[in-house]
Amino acid sequence: MKILTIKNSTEYEAFWLSVEKAMPPIILWQLESEGERKVKFFNLSALNREKSEWTLTEHPDQAIAFSLQDLYGYCEELSFIFKTQVAAIEGTKLILSSPLVVKILEDDDVQYIQALNEMDFSKAPWRLKKLDTGEEEQVYSSLREAPRARPQGEKKVSLYKTGEPETRAIYKMFDISRGGLSFLVEQEDQFKKGEYIEVAALEEDELDVILIGEVMSVRAHSEIWKIGIKFVDKIPTSES
Repeated sequence: MKILTIKNSTEYEAFWLSVEKAMPPIILWQLESEGERKVKFFNLSALNREKSEWTLTEHPDQAIAFSLQDLYGYCEELSFIFKTQVAAIEGTKLILSSPLVVKILEDDDVQYIQALNEMDFSKAPWRLKKLDTGEEEQVYSSLREAPRARPQGEKKVSLYKTGEPETRAIYKMFDISRGGLSFLVEQEDQFKKGEYIEVAALEEDELDVILIGEVMSVRAHSEIWKIGIKFVDKIPTSES
């Protein structure tokens, strides 16, 4: 996870420009008194540099029901999370103070909020129990419970697409954690998000038990592509 603050002027400026260009949809949530979450989906409609404010417009089928307190936000398109405050509510417009700190998510981080990809917030890991404000802060500040390790030197992983053992090949590993791994490929279309793979060997060591993984992301990395994998216990029956 990469942390950007307004003090990192060059990086924060690049981030601001990317948001300004994309004007992406944003998922916002706010804690209620009993730890339940009030979740709403918005479209980012304007950025005001002079006032350091973001203006968002509600989806037409829902009303703004936030109070003037802390909000948590997630942007799937640009893979970042933030915490900020409500500056004002004007009809169907929600005006937020520009976040002073933004956290750019990487593959392992995104796996912890993958349920949001289908706008199903109820399946997000921290929705499994009621959380008080202190716990929410802890979840927000440290999404990753499976730290990644960047292999020393050039490490290899041997894997193939599930059901297609003939596709087995050796790839350069980018990083690995208890929750998954990522590796590099030459072409963007070699793997697709949602596909399942089976890891047969790390370096030259054949695994006693095949590791099953789901492709969570395909991202540009320099002039090649990085494939992010999340380990799973089994392939869903409907897709096996």
